[in-house]
Amino acid sequence: MNLFRPESSKFIRFVIFYQALICIQLLFTYSAYADPPKAVIVAEIIDPNLDPSKYYSLGRAVNEFDEVAGVHQGPLNRAFIWLPQPKYGLPAGVYTLPPTSNGKYMHWSNGINNLGVVVGAGYGLEAMIWTPTPMYGFPAGLNSLVTKIHQGACPYGGCWIAQSEALAINDSGKVVGWYSDGYNPSSKIGFSWSPTEGFVKFGSELRRVNAKGEAAGFTQSTYGIPTLCLPVSAYGLPSGCQNLPTIPYGQLVDLDNLGNLLGNLTILPYSYAFLRNGFAIFDVAGGVSAAGMNDHGDAVGDLAPSELSVGPYQSWAYLNGSGFHLIDSLLPSDVSAGHHTSMVQDINENRTIVGTRCANPPNSPSGGCAIPRAVLIHIVE
Repeated sequence: MNLFRPESSKFIRFVIFYQALICIQLLFTYSAYADPPKAVIVAEIIDPNLDPSKYYSLGRAVNEFDEVAGVHQGPLNRAFIWLPQPKYGLPAGVYTLPPTSNGKYMHWSNGINNLGVVVGAGYGLEAMIWTPTPMYGFPAGLNSLVTKIHQGACPYGGCWIAQSEALAINDSGKVVGWYSDGYNPSSKIGFSWSPTEGFVKFGSELRRVNAKGEAAGFTQSTYGIPTLCLPVSAYGLPSGCQNLPTIPYGQLVDLDNLGNLLGNLTILPYSYAFLRNGFAIFDVAGGVSAAGMNDHGDAVGDLAPSELSVGPYQSWAYLNGSGFHLIDSLLPSDVSAGHHTSMVQDINENRTIVGTRCANPPNSPSGGCAIPRAVLIHIVE
């Protein structure tokens, strides 16, 4: 089946506009017609050795073993890995990633694969990779990716890398992200690198990579143009990187292993999260953003206060088979009271969601996030 055949731009705009009118009704109606699933908090994550008055934590990525990459934010940001049980020669719990051999830390983590490898960026935006054991041509520990990027971006010299960030990695060691060169440091260039395929640049950012090495992202324009990079021909498209003009004004944020895409569209005056599943484009929730998806057709993202009339940013889950839900509505009432889930990043094949858990600030009905903690939430059918 060709999941990417051209559709009429007018038709797409009609679908988006029509669903914009009913998206809030759908948000609650889908959750009402069937018994909703339940959710439980697996863990709230914070390093007990850090001063809780100065540091908080954010959950950034989760792999299929419910291992988490996150970041402690405070006077000095530090990336961490959290393990539900001992692994990689590390005990269960939080492990703050140590610095490189020349003293550089990963200040922001973005992705973790099923081998426990974490990617992100250091201070000043320098793409980095942490491996628990030697792999992909790197020694164990934290290493800079800038040399790999420079070799690919500037094979004949004559340029230098101003900034870079690694956003995701698959089990084969394929890293995706963005960089900028010193001649035009404000302009991002998307890249992928792997020990077998080498370096490829295209678009403005490559955000996610699946198990097959297919990468999704966007090319910068007024609102973005969705970008897809395929190592081999698939879905009726040739191999290589290409923009997808059949999805107007959007940025892809994730893709599964079945050819389905997740992203965000902008059709003024609104923005929409969307799932592209088969031939259909439909918005998940108007005016808000999508973050991650799995191979089961589930997706997660954040919902703006304006869509709720009052309250802080909250996170939603679209669960295949039961529809849209506010994640907090699936938690036991005694757990959700006084708190809200926000800044969700992904959902894995186990239906475990990674994000951030916030206490509701006192006397602040319009929003806010007090005492943020990285959180793992598991959906129980």
